[in-house]
Amino acid sequence: MKKVFCLALCSILFLASQGFALTGEEILKQYRANQKEIKLNDMVLVSEVDADGIKMETTIYIKGEKQRTENVIIETSNPMMGTEGQKTIVIDDGKNTTTFSPTMGVMTVPNDEDEAEEEEPMASVKFIGKEKVAGEACYKIEVQNEYDEKNTKWIATKDYVLIKEYQDSDGFVTINSDLRKINNHRMPFKTEVFDGDKLIMNSVIKSYKTDKKIPDTMFDISRVKGYKETQASQAMQNGMNRMNKMGEIMKMGMQIQKYYENGETEKAKALEKELEKMTEQMQP
Repeated sequence: MKKVFCLALCSILFLASQGFALTGEEILKQYRANQKEIKLNDMVLVSEVDADGIKMETTIYIKGEKQRTENVIIETSNPMMGTEGQKTIVIDDGKNTTTFSPTMGVMTVPNDEDEAEEEEPMASVKFIGKEKVAGEACYKIEVQNEYDEKNTKWIATKDYVLIKEYQDSDGFVTINSDLRKINNHRMPFKTEVFDGDKLIMNSVIKSYKTDKKIPDTMFDISRVKGYKETQASQAMQNGMNRMNKMGEIMKMGMQIQKYYENGETEKAKALEKELEKMTEQMQP
């Protein structure tokens, strides 16, 4: 009798856990946890990217928190976007990210300290159902952020890998496929981005290897040669920083409006004060 009772209890607990996993909030939580568990280190990834009439080979070197990305143009139908053989290098040394561009010069931007922990702002998560995408059984959820923008995600039921995503803000659809294991986590070796029926970006990982002998000099910006003559002016860097600040101000303005609409006057006024300080700091 005790054995039957235990089996029945286990069945109830299993069914309950299955039901709980089908809530939108829990699916999103599991997806985010899965993303944080993915650790790529001492690795070299080589991809081919085709977007906006440009075909590039992208090589990424990863060592701890440091990362170096090299983009080389293979083919281009748009000379305004670069020429064949042109190389752009981006180095993240863990504190700053420096871009070496043949056309834009050298630009260094400090990393956002909260970037690693940043998650898309979330107002609500809705579980839509289950669908099959690219041969994968998926949970379909709709995430609405605090700015009322909707983002639909199709997440694999077996391991919470993102298979498909639709961004309501720009109308783009991203599909990940050809999933293979790297460091015990499945990762897409092919990513396609569509604008309606039009394929606007295609990225394929051609190779990867573990390399524990990646030298630290790969992440030393003083070792990168050939870009000084086109170094971007301080005015250009200031302009980019100003654009980023303006983006933050726009988001804060939208949030203030939403607070007022919801009757949260105190929150709105507190955020208005922060917005006022930020605007004053931007004054020349």
